[in-house]
Amino acid sequence: MSSNDETKVILNRIASVGVLRPTTNVSIVLKYLGFEGIDESLLNDLVNRGFLKRSFIDKLLACPRCGSLSIITKYSCPRCGSINLEKTRIIQHVECGYTDSVIKFLRPDNTLICPKCGREVNERNMKVYIQFFECLSCGFKTSQPNIVHICGNCGNIFKPIDATLKPVYIYELSDKGKELIGK
Repeated sequence: MSSNDETKVILNRIASVGVLRPTTNVSIVLKYLGFEGIDESLLNDLVNRGFLKRSFIDKLLACPRCGSLSIITKYSCPRCGSINLEKTRIIQHVECGYTDSVIKFLRPDNTLICPKCGREVNERNMKVYIQFFECLSCGFKTSQPNIVHICGNCGNIFKPIDATLKPVYIYELSDKGKELIGK
């Protein structure tokens, strides 16, 4: 298939759906290999009855609505709530003194051009000050964006304070459990 034919195929497929939208597929499932059919409540019952010992090893974020562990974390602007943030830094063009975020200097060909004097900026004629996030929707600059979580299962959007923290344990036979099975 020629490059032109391949282009037409892609364009026709996009035309047939109207808009090509990406999806994010995050699937996190907590499982104990070889024990997939055993419910965790049964393991906890065996702990309560003294047959198993459990030890904490981790905490996972879970959706407060549906309990899913399939969580996507994003940063958002503290001012307007947009997720259209760019990690950037403040630079100064030493030759003319202009100081702003690198986004203001960046051109489509990835060169840095000073907005004030029009000259090229490079490692030799610039100072780098701080890194931060800049909102491309409202222009707000911050070193601490808001954190939002999105459930990959039900779509719930929630703040860290609203997340459910699910403890993860390892299980092993207790002396009572070993005695019961003759080990």
